[in-house]
Amino acid sequence: MLHHYGQGEEGADPESVGRLLEEAYAAAPFVRLLGRNQPADTKNVTRTNCVDIGWAYDPRTNRVILMSAEDNVVKGAGGPGRSVLQYHVRI
Repeated sequence: MLHHYGQGEEGADPESVGRLLEEAYAAAPFVRLLGRNQPADTKNVTRTNCVDIGWAYDPRTNRVILMSAEDNVVKGAGGPGRSVLQYHVRI
């Protein structure tokens, strides 16, 4: 699970974050946008190719927080090792 923090611009509309994410990932079938104040959780992406992304806005600090989760056992560095292991032990 990853959390990214970004400083918002003065006077920016927090709802524009959702619109920008929708535009950026419109053609990405494995990216699921969860919406505002919806945290991503690894339990929802386990054994999938999907990445879940949620976001929040903190008006006190004027920060945007992006929360994402992916199952990197298959897609990350562990994927090739897992494939080799399955091949050799015939899992």
